[in-house]
Amino acid sequence: MHYSDIWQLIVNTATTVLTFLAVFLIQNSQNRAARPWTKSSGRWTRQGWNSSASSM
Repeated sequence: MHYSDIWQLIVNTATTVLTFLAVFLIQNSQNRAARPWTKSSGRWTRQGWNSSASSM
């Protein structure tokens, strides 16, 4: 079948956006899982990248 150029552009753009979102979500979940747990003030929390700045 021959699809119009507009449909090819729409499908290509949608595929690119969905791929970018999938990669972003996977990397974000892996980075979150890699952060260590710390015990602070009697409770367990995840240590973030800016943990010292957030406690100010």
